[in-house]
Amino acid sequence: KEKNLVLSQIVQVSINTSYPQRYSSCVETFVSSQTGCTVSSTQAKDLYGLKMFDNVKEEAKRQIHVKLTEKIDEFFELSRYNWSTSEVREYPSDYMTDMLTYL
Repeated sequence: KEKNLVLSQIVQVSINTSYPQRYSSCVETFVSSQTGCTVSSTQAKDLYGLKMFDNVKEEAKRQIHVKLTEKIDEFFELSRYNWSTSEVREYPSDYMTDMLTYL
């Protein structure tokens, strides 16, 4: 819940949290082989705190949505773009091109 992270950092957090989720079965197999105990997938999720990674990933997704929405709002506020023009343009405006490039 760090407020000073930029969009690229939040995306990286989301990507990084997918690895523990993806390889939880490998960790479970390794722990079982070392301890001689078998653990069901449900218990492994609870035991190894994989739920925490789910929570972090969901928070990252929420923050990505917030950051993108803020950026789009910022573009709209700065543009003073005439959305109801009566003339047809052959090419998109620089404003629209810049916004789509960012996205």
